[in-house]
Amino acid sequence: MVRAETYQMYREAIIGEFTRAKYREGYLREVINWIAGHLGQEFDSRGIAADTDIGSKDTARHYVEHLAETYVVDIAYRTNSLDHPAPAFRAPKKVHAIDPLVFHLIRSWAGGDPDPWVMASGMLQRPDEVGWHADGRVYAIPTAELLACIHAPSLGPAPQSLPGVSGAGSGSASQL
Repeated sequence: MVRAETYQMYREAIIGEFTRAKYREGYLREVINWIAGHLGQEFDSRGIAADTDIGSKDTARHYVEHLAETYVVDIAYRTNSLDHPAPAFRAPKKVHAIDPLVFHLIRSWAGGDPDPWVMASGMLQRPDEVGWHADGRVYAIPTAELLACIHAPSLGPAPQSLPGVSGAGSGSASQL
């Protein structure tokens, strides 16, 4: 189980990345809420811009790309050929959450929940919200590696282990 202090640390790290990049918090909340309703479905930036107050497809694209750069989501690109696979950047894409903890904590924050930690930890108790099934097992990127990747250099060295997280993996993928 993840403690509330650990949840707060992750949330501040992710929101801090957007703040340092001069992104608007209101737009970030809108994009996250939009993504939460469209996980695994094809989308393009025009759809996000049309369904939110952002209005610009380029701005919407920048927010989604920055969510991918901070390891909150992964963007799956279509390919035009299976013989010579290459991303078709103009074609519709799909977005998937990388880590259930990180996605649910940022999703509950974006939803304006008065106590987002309770909502996120409740979501993590539901098997259908935790991860993707492969051969009967559920996989996710270890959150310790995620935090090390987005940890700001000005804050000193990234933590080697995280307080309050039991069972954090050390490989490239861990089974929950």
